[in-house]
Amino acid sequence: VSADRLLAESSASIGEVLPQTKINSLTLVVNDVLDLVRVLPGFRESAAGAGFDTFAGVPAGMVNTTRDGLSVTDGRFNNGIFSTTTMNPDLVGEVRLILTPVDAEFGRGNGQIQITTRSGTNRYSGSAVWNVENTALNPNTWANNRNVDANGQWSPTQPDWRNNHEYSIAFGGPIIRNKTFFYALWDQDINRSRAQVNGIVLTDTARLGIFRYFDGWNPATFDRAMTQTPTSATNRIAPAVDTAGNPVPPTLNANGTPYSGAGLMCFSVFGTMRLDTNGGMVPFTPSDCPGGTILNPVGNPAWDTNRATVDSTGYIYKALLSPMPKANYFGGVATDGLNTATIRWVSGRSGNAGAGTTFGTGTDFNRTQFNLKMDHNFNSNHKISGSYTLERNDAADGLSNWPDGYNGDIIRRPHVLSTNFTSTISPTLLNEARFGMRYNKTDGRRAWQTGNPDVDAITSLMSGGPDPGITRSAGAIYPVVIGPAGSTAPGTAYNFSGANSQFTLAGSDNGNKSILYSYADTLSWTKGAHAFKFGVELRPTTSQGYSNFPEQYPLVRGGSGSVLSPLASGNTGVTASLANALTTTRTNASQLLYLLSGTVDTVTMSYWINSFADVDEAKWQSIVTQPKIYRTIVSNEAAAFVKDDWKITRNLTLNLGARWEYYGSPYIQEGFTSAVRDLGTGAFGVGRSTTSGAFDNWLQPGASPV
Repeated sequence: VSADRLLAESSASIGEVLPQTKINSLTLVVNDVLDLVRVLPGFRESAAGAGFDTFAGVPAGMVNTTRDGLSVTDGRFNNGIFSTTTMNPDLVGEVRLILTPVDAEFGRGNGQIQITTRSGTNRYSGSAVWNVENTALNPNTWANNRNVDANGQWSPTQPDWRNNHEYSIAFGGPIIRNKTFFYALWDQDINRSRAQVNGIVLTDTARLGIFRYFDGWNPATFDRAMTQTPTSATNRIAPAVDTAGNPVPPTLNANGTPYSGAGLMCFSVFGTMRLDTNGGMVPFTPSDCPGGTILNPVGNPAWDTNRATVDSTGYIYKALLSPMPKANYFGGVATDGLNTATIRWVSGRSGNAGAGTTFGTGTDFNRTQFNLKMDHNFNSNHKISGSYTLERNDAADGLSNWPDGYNGDIIRRPHVLSTNFTSTISPTLLNEARFGMRYNKTDGRRAWQTGNPDVDAITSLMSGGPDPGITRSAGAIYPVVIGPAGSTAPGTAYNFSGANSQFTLAGSDNGNKSILYSYADTLSWTKGAHAFKFGVELRPTTSQGYSNFPEQYPLVRGGSGSVLSPLASGNTGVTASLANALTTTRTNASQLLYLLSGTVDTVTMSYWINSFADVDEAKWQSIVTQPKIYRTIVSNEAAAFVKDDWKITRNLTLNLGARWEYYGSPYIQEGFTSAVRDLGTGAFGVGRSTTSGAFDNWLQPGASPV
């Protein structure tokens, strides 16, 4: 009897079966057998996205996927139809899709996907598969192909490039004929991509502290249109550079008449001094503004007496200006062309699934996977089977927008182990004991956390003093993260603590370790026309996670602080020589000053209570005592069933059964689940009693923590 007929005729459940022959004959793009679910009856793909797909009439996120009896859905994220490890078709012996699990043996919801892995046989056999996907073979898109340049000439955009190699090698057979068998599979996915990147940098003059603009206008790049005239808006813009970055005066005054302004204006944000190319200070002279007019403060050597010179520690020069690449493109809306411009280059990347790697749902991360299935017959009555998968996923993340910058990464390390011991106790009695483990550890790391020796060398650049991005001062046992920025607001062209830096402070710093253990036993007893089954299962589950919200490292952010510069827009302390500078010009000039002077906006450091036991003692943790803020979610489950398939006649079988399932309320192991005052230990079974004192005072309306 075929497997699909057996399912239909011996069980009240409704479903479909895909045997190994069909699995191997169907085409898969990403070589994950779960993609076959999408083409089978019972699956409905939603136009609103994968989060709205349904299977067997329920959301796909509620579907339980098992492998050799072990649930392999993710222990932390609701990924829908999912396995914590990729399942190559050559690994799978059979796929069952249960649409209506009326059978009491099947629990955990309406839809079921049951996968049985492949075993070795008495015959040696193997396979080797190599798949290549290279986008260089793809045609250009219509939108890319119709682009024109600033002169109206046809200039098709080169599409980003992606190359993916996946190869697998499988081999299986007997170790001892008729007794011990093995099946092994190696599966590797190598992903490379290239894409054009537009990083923001300071122009050659701006990195000396010289700010430029045209009288009457705020500067803009060559490909931006002048603000419609006439206008009195103080944020009006006019193109100020050509394609090579050379200054180009506006064509009109703000009132719409031909331009008659004073032309190019230059001033050093430090007043009468500017930076030199060695990081020192030299006088600001007319030769620093070819073809323009220089402006100096009246009566003082500096516009801002609090910020009269470059950062005295040397950090800004060594960590920011020295590695900053030269601009090669002066267009785009993110820069003004005169003071900020673009480094345009092609960036290569190894693994690019990003957040998909964290969730395990990506298809473009690098993957290496080893699978082994062992079967051993002790004798005719007792046999054991075990399957194990070790997978490694890697993808670049937290990318730098500068050439020769350093990237963070996301690493994911899932394991799946399943064992099955079957004993034929008597001709009518069969026992099956199972143990399984689903384990996954994921870490998102910023560039300085990856162990890259080049980054370590940079962070040790200045022993005992500030280093690029992360410092280890003499005698300190913890790092200090430094984010140089003219503004703490994201997206500003003067913020060089993000992707526009040698390595970004904004990359991933989060992860989790999720573990499921499964202990199960099923006893089958045949008596006359009755086929009884009794089973139990225990499923303790934990998921320990951490993130950089709040940031654990001491964090120093650049910016204005509490003392606004006289250069800043709206500050009446500026001298008359800059009184006609427009709002955006003065704002950006002050941002450049904050950046180059190394002004500190905020300094923060996180402290936290690590567990409920530390509350009464007020035992605070920090980066000194613990590298991460961990919180562990515990969820315990159990199930038991009894059933009887009563074969009343040759053509009539009555399926009887009862199932009990227990789903414990998830709680935080450290003891921080909310508790309602005067109602015991908490709404979800954990927490503290109302006799605990100070901690309960936090729950009082209007009360402050003690």
